[in-house]
Amino acid sequence: MNKEFILAVEELEKEKDISKDLLIDAIESALVSAYKKNYGNSPNVRVNIDRVNGDIDVYMRKNVVSDEDVMDEYGELTLDEAREINENYEIVGKLTWATRLPRPAEDLEKALADLCRTVAQDNKVDFADIKYVGIGTPGSVNFTTGFVGFNTNFGYYDWNLGPDLEALLGCKVYVENDANAAAYGEYIAGGAKGYNDAVVITLGTGIGSGIILGGKILRGFNFAAGEMGHNVIVKDGIQCTCGRRGCWERYASASALTRETKAAMQANKNTIMWKMTQDIDHVNAKLAFDAAAKGDETARKVIDSWIEYVGVGIANVINTFEPEVICIGGGVSNQGEVLLAPVRAYAENETRNITTGKFPVICACQLHNDAGVIGAAALGSSI
Repeated sequence: MNKEFILAVEELEKEKDISKDLLIDAIESALVSAYKKNYGNSPNVRVNIDRVNGDIDVYMRKNVVSDEDVMDEYGELTLDEAREINENYEIVGKLTWATRLPRPAEDLEKALADLCRTVAQDNKVDFADIKYVGIGTPGSVNFTTGFVGFNTNFGYYDWNLGPDLEALLGCKVYVENDANAAAYGEYIAGGAKGYNDAVVITLGTGIGSGIILGGKILRGFNFAAGEMGHNVIVKDGIQCTCGRRGCWERYASASALTRETKAAMQANKNTIMWKMTQDIDHVNAKLAFDAAAKGDETARKVIDSWIEYVGVGIANVINTFEPEVICIGGGVSNQGEVLLAPVRAYAENETRNITTGKFPVICACQLHNDAGVIGAAALGSSI
């Protein structure tokens, strides 16, 4: 697609009296449906049409690498990573292998088993002394059985991951959703340590979340609880990959900030953001913060609007769970108080007539890339 596509949409806009954004949203939605029909009903298909030049990008998410910069984008590279944790939740050994997808689930399971044994061997630990192995994986995970209903990132459905690895390793294997594992890691060893009730929010490509109540992971009867990113905050809003419209993650994720930054740049050629990046294809969520820090008014407006959307969702979290602490992670959390202070102010103002007494602590996650690994390693104590 190109500029001719945008011109055609603008002509249709005049003819049908429908806004250009609504028309393009409808086209994006139709393309998402078509890709899901052809490639499986994956919630990780995303279609973006540039509102200015008509370029279309289709993203089919594989796996998110544990790196705060990569986490904000969809990519082809996938990694398996094994780390050994001691009783103080300190990482004492680490080994990373390429996942090399696509491949049969059985092959990946054997590779995971080899990875676990190798990291133990490299750190001079007899695998027979390992009490259990914990795994964090994207998808719908039955923690009780270790059964993964679907992991669309890998393309696996009805995956008997836990029992299969137990047979290969000869020890107990706990399998948990990766967002829950990361939240539990922050709870036992990171920003939420010492609190009873906590919610961990990760602002990345979407919005990941994990909820800890009374020291236990909130999983739900169908093991899919805690999807705060898919709470609708704008009725009939932007199409989400989950199938709904107006989800929180479509407005407050790092990718949403990137999208709005690009739109603001296209609308204002005088913003210094043009001088701070190679081209618009290299824009990321950090650019607007950097430009706002230099006094750029366009960037400041983008940041202020985006932070309000973050605050809306955080207020919803408070009204729903009233946790003692909310930890915010993802690459944008590196902005520290530039992000956290206005989010606190907005959320406190929005909840003051409902929440009485102490306001929840809102802070940045501390463990970053290690949260999911530490949480997975401690899954035996989460029961």
